[in-house]
Amino acid sequence: MKKQLTLVITLMMGLSLSACASSQEVPTANSSTSTETSTEGNIITLVSTQAGSTADSVLGKGTSKFEELLEEYSNGQIQVESYYDTELGGIDSQLEAVMTGSIDICCLGPSYLSGYVPEIQVFDLPFIFDNYDQINATLDGDPGQYIASKFEGSGVKLMTYFHSGLRSITNSSRQINNVEDVKGIKIRVAPSETQLATWEGFGAIPMAMASSETFTALQQGTIDAQENGLTYIYSSKMYEAQKYLSLTKHSYTSMPVIMNQNKWDSLTPQQQEWVQKAMTDAAAWQRQATADAEDQIVNDIEAYGLQVNRNPDRESFKPHTQAAYDVFNKAMGSDEILTMVQNYVSTLK
Repeated sequence: MKKQLTLVITLMMGLSLSACASSQEVPTANSSTSTETSTEGNIITLVSTQAGSTADSVLGKGTSKFEELLEEYSNGQIQVESYYDTELGGIDSQLEAVMTGSIDICCLGPSYLSGYVPEIQVFDLPFIFDNYDQINATLDGDPGQYIASKFEGSGVKLMTYFHSGLRSITNSSRQINNVEDVKGIKIRVAPSETQLATWEGFGAIPMAMASSETFTALQQGTIDAQENGLTYIYSSKMYEAQKYLSLTKHSYTSMPVIMNQNKWDSLTPQQQEWVQKAMTDAAAWQRQATADAEDQIVNDIEAYGLQVNRNPDRESFKPHTQAAYDVFNKAMGSDEILTMVQNYVSTLK
């Protein structure tokens, strides 16, 4: 059944992308080509995908936890058909499929959503957060809810935020202790203007690149470095092509979980309650799992042979963040959103 469903979804995504290729408008709920909810008797089946992450990653396990909890909370009335990484196509095509309704739920990086809701990149800006307590409170508080409200009318509903984690640097050139050490290093960054500005501000040579291309680029010497959350560095084995790890924790990356709005609206209030509770509880589990895994990951990477700097001079980077802030504020038309988040975080310190 799963193979047949994969084929159907792949074909629908191809048709959807062809239809939308000539338009730059954001698909709306009214224009969605959402499919009917799959049912077997009274059982509702939702198609969910963890875009870009494998089933055995912490993100993938978060998706599995959602599947498990939703079946429990609904007493089996709602089940989840989970897919991972690129089983249902590239990340862009999976996003398009959620917009049009051929996939119901998707977890993916914020840079892919920034074309629809650019405000979501505020959480990615450098040195906004110091720790996970601040992050969780902000995502679940007013700033996170405000960003979620910006998706209204886009055709999708932002359900919650998983963690990709606080980001650190690996490289093959030299150990990084302060901002001077990154000057001239060719580093892979996510395809985001704020990410490019961040690393240009630090003095590095940023190169926007898909995550799927990064490992090969490191092996071939096209780039010297990459920066990511520790769980991703470990699950994707980036350390196998690197010599140094520095725990700079220079920025954070959320992993928003979105659901097709038409599919959400088709559920009864009771069913919506089950879905939202399962999603919220799965997010809490996944966030804690991310934090819990990091110390062991650092030890494992060090045992593999990388030189690890556990206490780099984070303060040396902070005076060089303005370029990224300026790019974000210019895109927003003011500094209102950044200031809102900074003020909220300051109340948590």
